[in-house]
Amino acid sequence: MITLRRCFHAGRNRWRFVLNHAGLWLALFAGVVGSAEEQTLRMPVFRQSPNNEAFTEQETKVYLPTALQLTDFVVEYYPNGAPRHFSAEVSIDGRPAHLEVNHPYAANWADDYYLTSYDTQSPQPQYCVVQIVREPLKYLMWTGIVMMLCGSCLLFLAGPDRRIKSNVLVK
Repeated sequence: MITLRRCFHAGRNRWRFVLNHAGLWLALFAGVVGSAEEQTLRMPVFRQSPNNEAFTEQETKVYLPTALQLTDFVVEYYPNGAPRHFSAEVSIDGRPAHLEVNHPYAANWADDYYLTSYDTQSPQPQYCVVQIVREPLKYLMWTGIVMMLCGSCLLFLAGPDRRIKSNVLVK
């Protein structure tokens, strides 16, 4: 209520207060409510045929509206034979996508695809494992964080309010 009341309060410190506090409320709301909506799926993507079956952390099967198929896979090795870097070219409903380790592919506003594993038994991998992370409120949380950063910048740039007199007793 204080944040809403301060929105209509005149003064030069209004915007830094509103940005800090409304951004905090927005980030907390999106983080708490969004964590309940977050879903992590793992999906084997095969070279032979498209697949739309993914599995939750509890090993239940989920059918996705999009099908993925592996089109190409590249592995780079260290001299000792350990994998150094691997990447995959995947077809998502006929659209090509490039997946790399630690570089998510944003399929839409809520879904990020991560390349997590691959077929290590054959010389040319026949499948890879893609992790799908669904976070529907991630951009709302980012908006709150950016609002807090802007409010903090205004707070430090404007400095303290010099009109407030302190009531300090001098002995």
